[in-house]
Amino acid sequence: MIIFPSWGYFIFLVAVVLLYWRLSRRWQNMLLLTASYVFYASWDWRFLGLIMGATVVVFFSGQRIKRAPSAFERKAFFFGAVFLSIGMLCFFKYYNFFIDSLAGLLGFWNVDATNLHLEIILPLGISFYTFQLLSYVIDIYRGVIDPVDSFPELALFIAFFPKLLAGPIEKPKALLGQIARDRVFSKSQFMQGIDLIVWGLVKKLVVANNLGLYVNMIFALKNPSAGLLLLGGFGFGSQLFADFSAYTDLARGSAKLLGLELMKNFDRPFLARNPSDFWNRWHISLTQWMKDYIYMPLVVRLTKKRPFLGYVVAIIISWGFIGLWHGAEWKYLIWGLYYAAIIILYQLIFKPALDRVWKENFLTRAFSILITYFLVNIGFLLVRTPSLGFLWDQVKVEIPWHGGRPLFAKSYADGDVVLVLLCVFLFYSIPLLVSMLWQGWQRRKSWDLDEVYGFSFMLSQACYL
Repeated sequence: MIIFPSWGYFIFLVAVVLLYWRLSRRWQNMLLLTASYVFYASWDWRFLGLIMGATVVVFFSGQRIKRAPSAFERKAFFFGAVFLSIGMLCFFKYYNFFIDSLAGLLGFWNVDATNLHLEIILPLGISFYTFQLLSYVIDIYRGVIDPVDSFPELALFIAFFPKLLAGPIEKPKALLGQIARDRVFSKSQFMQGIDLIVWGLVKKLVVANNLGLYVNMIFALKNPSAGLLLLGGFGFGSQLFADFSAYTDLARGSAKLLGLELMKNFDRPFLARNPSDFWNRWHISLTQWMKDYIYMPLVVRLTKKRPFLGYVVAIIISWGFIGLWHGAEWKYLIWGLYYAAIIILYQLIFKPALDRVWKENFLTRAFSILITYFLVNIGFLLVRTPSLGFLWDQVKVEIPWHGGRPLFAKSYADGDVVLVLLCVFLFYSIPLLVSMLWQGWQRRKSWDLDEVYGFSFMLSQACYL
């Protein structure tokens, strides 16, 4: 198996790059498509047929949607391709989730439905490439793009190996346009790719892997204090950012070595000033996909008669989908609804009021960043905890009016552990701080106060805890 990232992956990448630049565009695409299928088949060759079969259906459906002689036939091919793609994802990722939930509900009436549970292997990257299949047929149906006439070009758009397993989720117009054009070797682009790969390895191996060790220790405890749980959520947020953005850097860097540009998926998210701003900076490709294909169509349909209620419903549905997209568990759905709640509170209630009295200055910006960072990491705590029941059991005994133990520590020794772990997390987060500073300097060639705020609020965790 070619693990991403590993020595095997980089040997594989070097071999592809060395051969790639000796070929014409047509054969470059064929090489990349072959390499992508080899890459995917190295995990489990049986699922190669799944991605190839789905691509074939979407390819011919796209042709028929464009050239259908009647509106009925056009809609039939469109909805057929959409239902096939969604059905494939639902079966492999969500079948057991819904069946187990149904079995639990039927258990109240002593009805045994546990035999409906199936041992299903989740295909790697299916959440990512399914969304690209959907965006392709939807954009054709909307008239945004024309269907491609070359099957290998569409197959490469779906299966391009650097982005296949962890994104970013590319828009058809952006990546298909690059695949259809000739690529010319650029030393500058090549060196940018090397820089991204090296930086991605630093974030993955130095930051994410080390933070993960300590975060796992916290959540392996049977009875941690609320202080440790909160710290674990904060640490997991940094770990997740380092890990996920590292994969994006490796994907973008690998693509640059091949003369292709993938979209930026993270933009200093921990400097966000409100929940909406955070999701414009975090997993940008997913946020944009949900906005284009779910949120905005819902807004158009739901806000005609009751605008406020329409926006609320659109946000709740969109974030319910985002939560379940991340994982087929109730805690992910609740995590998504948590973000829906804080976005609704901010966008529809607090922001209109704050716009009248809130003055932009050093303190308000720093305060906004700090509050947003706290709310975001509470969300990360919801998905990292072993279960929502575990989280509630640990927190409820520390509610001040409950009469339980102290809020952040069972003892002075436990408080010392929190402080030590906080220092460890801050130490391993230094590369992330350097990254924020460097990106700001690259953009403006001068120091940006936002970076200073970011550094200050992360250090302020020590005071907060």
